[in-house]
Amino acid sequence: MHRAIPLLLLASCAPPADPGFDTGDAGSEDTAIQDSSPHEHGGSDAARAEAAAAVDAGSEDAFFNGCAFDYQRITLRAVDERQWLRYGDAPVIAASSGAPGQVEVTVVGGVAEVRARAAGSASIALDDGALQAAVQVEVDLSDSIFATAVASVTYGTGAGFGQEHMPGAVLGPPTGGGSAAGSIDVVSLGLGGSITVELGVDAVDGQGNDLIVFENPFVGFIEPARVEVSLDGRSFVAFACDPVTAAGCAGVNPVVATGVNGVDPTDPEVAGGDAFDLAEIGVARVRYVRITDVGGIDLGGGKAGFDLDAVVAVNSVAPTANALAAPEALSLEVGQTRAPRVDVVGGGSTLYGAPVVCTAEPPHLVEIDCGCRLTGRAVGSAVVSARLGDLSRQLTVTVAE
Repeated sequence: MHRAIPLLLLASCAPPADPGFDTGDAGSEDTAIQDSSPHEHGGSDAARAEAAAAVDAGSEDAFFNGCAFDYQRITLRAVDERQWLRYGDAPVIAASSGAPGQVEVTVVGGVAEVRARAAGSASIALDDGALQAAVQVEVDLSDSIFATAVASVTYGTGAGFGQEHMPGAVLGPPTGGGSAAGSIDVVSLGLGGSITVELGVDAVDGQGNDLIVFENPFVGFIEPARVEVSLDGRSFVAFACDPVTAAGCAGVNPVVATGVNGVDPTDPEVAGGDAFDLAEIGVARVRYVRITDVGGIDLGGGKAGFDLDAVVAVNSVAPTANALAAPEALSLEVGQTRAPRVDVVGGGSTLYGAPVVCTAEPPHLVEIDCGCRLTGRAVGSAVVSARLGDLSRQLTVTVAE
């Protein structure tokens, strides 16, 4: 039987919507599941066929054991970026790529690991022994070197302009206005305001400057800001910035690159904006950039807060996830259902609440469905192994009356 059936997208940029996975602090135990989905199906072939029929009928999602499945397409935005695919509780046994030069796929531990190799697209075929499925994979490298998300923002006095266009106003390439006029595709931070953006790649210390921050200054008007960088989004290192002279600050040089005029936004010699060399602060790799207005300089028109247009990584590598983080222990009562919170960490980024594949030893103490939703069945202690591709983590589950 061949059918394009829904797949569970294991790795994504936002916490999964499945109520079986907690979105609280990393490493914490999860709350009991309250899953009242009317679309719940079992894991049998008949149930899969039923869900597949629902998809064919135009349904956005289908559900196996309460798990949501995205079956249409995924997008990878950096070379070597990985995502993982599988069926509900059925291991993938074979996978192939229609264009391995663009998208490479391998099977590890019953999960299909999809890896971007070059810009383009490919159809990925997966087989769990009973049914086959296909998903379209797009490798879009156009915006990955720019900010792809806003981690936090605090507006200061006089802010307001551009807020209705957030976060899009600060994502992607710059839209410079040149030396005579500033771009209006910006967000104003206001005096003392601050914003932290996340790049789609990790900027690294390479030859020359490694980052460019684009504001909208023009001749006779500048709005300086201090630039700080971080790999994990928590610990930041600042570049020197003199709020009186604006030396070392962002918001000084006019922006030439517009995204459509052919000017390379990664070339500090022609793009405009303010470039920064990670070697100056002894940092090798970053993914987060925090920009804080330092009060403005009055050049005759009054003070105004920093207006962010874009941030680009000049030298970069793809972020890599290299470990699973999970609580060391989880407690259950017989008949109680909970799901361990498991995060993918590494490379400066965190995938919160990643749905993983779990197994228990001994298996009779804990029943597992929906990847890693655990139900206590008998009193005792079991070791649960969580897997996502080639990543693994163990936790001890204690079941009591």
